Amino acid sequence: SGRDALAKWAQTSANPAPSRVLLFSEKAQVPPMLSALSFEFEGEAAFGFVSKAQGAELVQAFNVTSFPAVFFLKAVTEPNANLDAAPVPQNGLTFNTLSQLITQYNGGRKTADAKDAGADKKARKPKSEL
Repeated sequence: SGRDALAKWAQTSANPAPSRVLLFSEKAQVPPMLSALSFEFEGEAAFGFVSKAQGAELVQAFNVTSFPAVFFLKAVTEPNANLDAAPVPQNGLTFNTLSQLITQYNGGRKTADAKDAGADKKARKPKSEL
């Protein structure tokens, strides 16, 4: 189910990044902005995408009423841990604003390790679709 996939994705064992960014969209495919953010914050945040058409269970669980919608979640270490989701205001859905919010949500500046990991990125699809 969608909830099971979300619970697995949120665990640090699936991805050691300290936070998660979850985008709900009416679009069927991952938007380029989310792909760009996933490369910018590789190692610091994992990115998930839920389409309205295919993710009705998660849309309802997160009480999403307008699209697009973005939520930040902290990574969890246990499979049944409570997911604490923080919504992003609709006016914050730009690359620069989301980049700043992700940095703040992670507690400050991007780490040197994550910056170095992203130095030689190749064009590819994000690995974090739900």
